[in-house]
Amino acid sequence: MGPAAMFRFAVRIDPNAMALIALATNRSLSVHVTCASTPPCSAAKALSYDRVAIMRAIQSLLTSNSDCSHAMGIGAIILTGKPDTRRWLMKRVIVVGRGASGKSTLARRLSEISRLPVIELDKIFWQPGLVATPREQWIVIQEKLAAEPEWIMDGDLGPYDALQARLPRADTIIFLDFSLVRCVWRAIRRSRERLDFWHWVFSYRRKYRPQLLATIAQHAPDANLMTFSSLGELQSFLEAQMHFH
Repeated sequence: MGPAAMFRFAVRIDPNAMALIALATNRSLSVHVTCASTPPCSAAKALSYDRVAIMRAIQSLLTSNSDCSHAMGIGAIILTGKPDTRRWLMKRVIVVGRGASGKSTLARRLSEISRLPVIELDKIFWQPGLVATPREQWIVIQEKLAAEPEWIMDGDLGPYDALQARLPRADTIIFLDFSLVRCVWRAIRRSRERLDFWHWVFSYRRKYRPQLLATIAQHAPDANLMTFSSLGELQSFLEAQMHFH
């Protein structure tokens, strides 16, 4: 049997991964996976790379003007970079997700890295005595806030929200799609919550998540939607941000 041949597959990586790579490298990228085996490995197996694995390849690409590769399992991820004059810069960011998913923590960390100001929507929406701002008034408030040139808006008010008022101005939407168990654990540790909060948290995936995604698709079709379902993915994103800035 002769030496193993190298087979190259053109692949479609998760859109989140491509957005992260483009953001970190300021390059328009093509991505291939090589597979060294005899006979060649299946395309399905060659595509089994997640965002975290792909992000590791960025480290050398950040400091190189040429192609780079990252050895991974059965083959390698090959990133071919060309200068991208349409560089994607986050200037107006919306952070959403189930209650206690870590939206405020992420917004503060992202602000430290990017120097974008944080707007904490919870503190604006809830009036003394936890009285909700009337919906029409809340829409006007959001439109004024969103008119600013740069911001990170942190908050998902569930059934009380009018997300469509701020979505059209966003260039980036970060959706923390963490598990129910994680969010409940964080909420219990954080503070005592009202009954309507718990109803929102427990019915989020069945009821409010589909509504959220539909509203984003309708009112912010051109924004970069980045969905994170694990801390590893989120940490990779923040590490890429640190290199970029």
